[in-house]
Amino acid sequence: MIDPKTLTSSELQKINKNAQAANIAICAIEYFASILVSGVFLASLLTRIGVPDAVAGIVASLTSFGAFAQIAALFFTSRIRSPKRIVAITQIGSMLLFITLYLVPFFQVSQGIKTTLFIVLYLSAIFSKSLVAPIYTSWAMSYVDKRSWGDFTATNEIVSLIGGMMFSWVMGLLIDHYNSIGKPGVGFILSGVTLFVLCLLIILCFIPIKELKPTEVEKEKISFVVTLKTIIKDQIFRKITYMKLIWSVAVGIAAPFYGTYLYNELNISLATVSIIAAVACTVRVLASRPIGRMADRTSRVKTLYLCLGASALAAIAMTFATPVNGMVMYIIFSVLEAIHAAGATNGVSYMVFEFVAPPMRTDAFAIQGALSGGISLFSALIGAKVVSVMQASGNTLFGITVYPQQVLSFVACLVMVILIVYVKTVIEKLEHVEE
Repeated sequence: MIDPKTLTSSELQKINKNAQAANIAICAIEYFASILVSGVFLASLLTRIGVPDAVAGIVASLTSFGAFAQIAALFFTSRIRSPKRIVAITQIGSMLLFITLYLVPFFQVSQGIKTTLFIVLYLSAIFSKSLVAPIYTSWAMSYVDKRSWGDFTATNEIVSLIGGMMFSWVMGLLIDHYNSIGKPGVGFILSGVTLFVLCLLIILCFIPIKELKPTEVEKEKISFVVTLKTIIKDQIFRKITYMKLIWSVAVGIAAPFYGTYLYNELNISLATVSIIAAVACTVRVLASRPIGRMADRTSRVKTLYLCLGASALAAIAMTFATPVNGMVMYIIFSVLEAIHAAGATNGVSYMVFEFVAPPMRTDAFAIQGALSGGISLFSALIGAKVVSVMQASGNTLFGITVYPQQVLSFVACLVMVILIVYVKTVIEKLEHVEE
């Protein structure tokens, strides 16, 4: 590690700039990798293995499992001497596990063993990646001046989204091509090789980052149990946590099942989904800065109505999505969800900044994340039951042809409306914490 006190101002600035560029690249590469193991790409892989739609939805929601890893990280964060080393090792490890996922379809074992192995590998990758997420965020932001945090995070997101648009489109075209000529296995091999290349790129990005010795005096260590009790007893924290949990239900009850719905029932190709995703990403990029400025000028509570309203309308679109109008409805859904995503960070995830005192925020984020992850997973299990029951009855409800994803979308819309009412009657009346 380098002691910043031994560096000139220009030398320190150069180290920080190099680290910022490397971290933006790392985040973009991670985002590219996540595209190949989520959404319709994950759905196509699970379909190849022979996983039922209900189970596929549960697998897609397992990313919420990572929230529990962040709780575990709080116990050893203060003992880490080299953030770069631990972050690099775990990031590379998770990438290698993701690569292995694309080898599972080729294993000469039963479908049940393939499914179990896939879930174990997927969970291991998610846990490894999430375990160091708070550590990596803190370490990466240590190279950025506080006055530039907004610009840095915006640039980071824009680079990832724009790059992800092109990456998703190209990979979708290639995989669709091999599917159309009856060689889906080649597409899976190509995806695995692509993940391996991305893994090598991440290694190269970590190399030029020079670690700096921390300049702040280490804070007094407080028992996690004591911190947990203090936060949970706070009434305001409980109220904003209830809000986060209701939001998690709305997001987790239907979205995990959209991948298989698009791929199997609506018959939308991977390339088409990628193009629609590109349009949605463009909307999100254009909306991110105005919504962020709106949150800074007024409050994050005000942005909630915009993002939650957009999500409710998006759920309505999927409620009426059928094989006949699926393409149009999915485009409407994607654009509205892009607005929701652009405002969700400021409007939902960062509500802790509005109402929790600075010393408690890190632990508050971790506690909220764990609870939210558990609720999301529980919601997905309920959704999976609905999917399996309705598919067993021939996708009918009261004698009418209705797909389970339509029913779940309607439920998601209702929950979002309940959440909007909760924000109006409870959250808007809370007093903001003073810095």
